[in-house]
Amino acid sequence: MKQKVTEDDITIAKSIKKIRKHLNIQQDELGEYILASPTKISRAEIGKDRYTEQDLILVKEFLKIEGMPLTHLECKAFVRRLYIFRDLIIDKMMPEVEKMIPTLKNVINLESCNTHLPKLYQLFEVIYLIRKNDILSAKEKLDKLGDKLSDMNTEHLYYYYTN
Repeated sequence: MKQKVTEDDITIAKSIKKIRKHLNIQQDELGEYILASPTKISRAEIGKDRYTEQDLILVKEFLKIEGMPLTHLECKAFVRRLYIFRDLIIDKMMPEVEKMIPTLKNVINLESCNTHLPKLYQLFEVIYLIRKNDILSAKEKLDKLGDKLSDMNTEHLYYYYTN
């Protein structure tokens, strides 16, 4: 029995399409790798079909985005990781913070399914820079983020103004 396409499936497919296009990969190339027809890829991208769990594993592998949160549950787990990052910064546990930075940055530098994640990471990064007494870099980051105030949600604005 075919599963119904959910809102999460559509969000995932849009993210994959955006990344695929950014990497200049054609639907047939992706389809060949995951053993799916270009038609299935096209149908998934327009919300008429869905990627299976196995498809998502292969898609992430092919696009080299294994750590990127695409599903709703993955995004929630990633947000928890960001808050652990923030808590470690606040607790001044810098060695642990610095171990997390490369992984978080790699995921954030990719265009995530959830556009609020990069901003949240950048706002927490400002806290990190302040804790390291690198006030100039923190101010520069805040100035860049200030250009995007209209795109910020309440949570972003709280951390922006707090910083």
